[in-house]
Amino acid sequence: MSHRASRRAPCHRLGESANPDAQGALLRNFTGITDTGWFPPDTVVAVGPEHVLTATNVGYAIYSKTGRQIRAYTTMDAQFASLRPANWAANGGFMFDPKVFYDASHQKFVMFTLGRADVTETSHFFIAISQTSDATRGWWMWRFDWPETTTWVDYSSISSDSWGLYVTGDIFYFGDGFRYVQLWTINPAMFSGGASNGWRFWDLRWPLAGDPLIFDMQVARPQSVSGGAETFFVNSSAGSYNQIALWKLTGDRTNAPALVRTSIPTGAYYPVYENVRQPDTTARIDGFSSQMIEAAYSQRHVWASLGSGENTATPTWGGMYTARLNVDSNTMNWDLLVWTANQYYTFPAVTVAQGPVDATGPNVGLFGTWTAPDRYASAIYYLYDPDGAASFINYRSGDASYIRRDDSGRNRWGDYSGAAYDWTCGTLWGAAEYAGTSNRWGTQIAEVDFTGTGACPRIDVTMPLDATTWYAGNTATVQWSNSALTAGNQIYIRYYDNGVYGGQLAGPLAITTTSWTLTMPWDATSLGQMEVGAWNPTTSSWQILDRSDAYFTLAAAPDLNVSSFSVSNGVVPITYIVTGATMQLSANVNNGGNGTSAASTLRFYRSADNVINSGDTQLGTSAIPALIAGGNTGRGYLTQDTGSVGTWYFGACLDVVPNDPPGNNCTASPVAISVRTQNIFANGFE
Repeated sequence: MSHRASRRAPCHRLGESANPDAQGALLRNFTGITDTGWFPPDTVVAVGPEHVLTATNVGYAIYSKTGRQIRAYTTMDAQFASLRPANWAANGGFMFDPKVFYDASHQKFVMFTLGRADVTETSHFFIAISQTSDATRGWWMWRFDWPETTTWVDYSSISSDSWGLYVTGDIFYFGDGFRYVQLWTINPAMFSGGASNGWRFWDLRWPLAGDPLIFDMQVARPQSVSGGAETFFVNSSAGSYNQIALWKLTGDRTNAPALVRTSIPTGAYYPVYENVRQPDTTARIDGFSSQMIEAAYSQRHVWASLGSGENTATPTWGGMYTARLNVDSNTMNWDLLVWTANQYYTFPAVTVAQGPVDATGPNVGLFGTWTAPDRYASAIYYLYDPDGAASFINYRSGDASYIRRDDSGRNRWGDYSGAAYDWTCGTLWGAAEYAGTSNRWGTQIAEVDFTGTGACPRIDVTMPLDATTWYAGNTATVQWSNSALTAGNQIYIRYYDNGVYGGQLAGPLAITTTSWTLTMPWDATSLGQMEVGAWNPTTSSWQILDRSDAYFTLAAAPDLNVSSFSVSNGVVPITYIVTGATMQLSANVNNGGNGTSAASTLRFYRSADNVINSGDTQLGTSAIPALIAGGNTGRGYLTQDTGSVGTWYFGACLDVVPNDPPGNNCTASPVAISVRTQNIFANGFE
């Protein structure tokens, strides 16, 4: 059943949900990248199995799904430093307009940024693809050079599917003025670090009378497998209009693929421009044109999202417009305009839930910014359920009015917000901008319950961290946080060396446990990781696993022990002796660890009981040199101090050296000696 949502003010509620298990509930909310000195921030976000990757102009940061920052803000210039053209800084080179997303078909993160050098009038774009699903590990990276020296690339879009990687861009003259839109289709071998050849389309135009140029084409990011090996793109008009162009790409993405266009009638949309009102000032914020912001694909449908305002030169409200396009019939079968009088909802980013596409599904999620005469620019999300429910949540209020003008005098905001579907959890993630104090922007990241299934189980290993050094054979404490674990599950701790399983170190533990002290294995490495998991003993399966994000160093360590202690008369062991006679004490010191020890001292003791320690009577010492792994030395000490008549215990203890695990540095089995006043033999007879 096709339907179109009313263009009246929708029913919505403001503020955080009181029910954390309700559809649309805010599950996670934390601060992302704050003002970098660049504006607008161009906020985007991507979510993989373990990590949240977010980017703004002109860098990125990585977070755990619990909101802990794992990788601090890193500039794109630093990320792609090895690929920058010669004399990059001297030629006025800079990077901008980042994009990030997670490709579920290849299970890799993709990071993208534009770059240009004004002195040489050259333009580039840079792509990084994670080598695994882990955003903190290695990346393959490429630089693509725009072949013209008089134009540069802006307002790009990037996505991928099983058949290729796709980049679109608006082409402008360095001397000012728009030229055309270009589309690159690139070999999917890039997802294994391979070839990056492809095909280019340029001078793309509407299929309408007059053959007008299109502007700001967006790739429809897949939320399901594209049937028929098709990839979809959309564009709108930057001005007032009532159509959206749908583009379908088929064929070999590296060799003359086919690109077919259709213009589909939609609801009317209108630009907002610099008319967004805010408190404490008459300065208006730039709400942007009605050019396409973002698109998503699922089950033979495309959701296209853009900003739209009142049909007037000075709109008193702005809304978030989404149209659902049927890619088989080339028609619009649903659209939605989220708006409220005297309020402005701008820069919408869209994604959709899984499931069949019909009159009651799937859910649609939007992230963007909310501003009003009594509302500083704030981060919001809107969750729309076609079956009738809608949620409108302000999840980070702005702090002050915002005035920050570019070279053209515009009070810039946007140009993007970020929305991402969590393929491992089924939740919605987003990143949107808010106005901070002193004309500075900030970004806020949120996780939303997309379909009413509640929060997903989470474990986040917080220790070890970067630069953590532990020592083989020694004790260390692993720490983690957890949430939403199922009762009856059990916690286990496992060790990995450079990704290779090294064994279980602890478990089962109660699911309420968040730290555990254990003995480290004897595997020296700089690539150690700890994994904490919740195991379901009923189903014999893991509910959730998390490995430490940082590699830690497990340094080699000595393991000194005292062994083979004996008491002799200098020739054979003895069990008794007369007072004043000479006896010899000896022991071996062994290094059973995997690291060289420092020099130490072996101390000999006489004790009244069979426990030897430093509180007993010390008889003498022997110097022990540094011992390599596997090294040992025998040391002896002669004495006539047998003690008084009775039974005495003799043994030895070794001074502890750095990183030597305690517990085996004293004689395990002291020797008991009976001390008597006279020889029990007389003239050779008893």
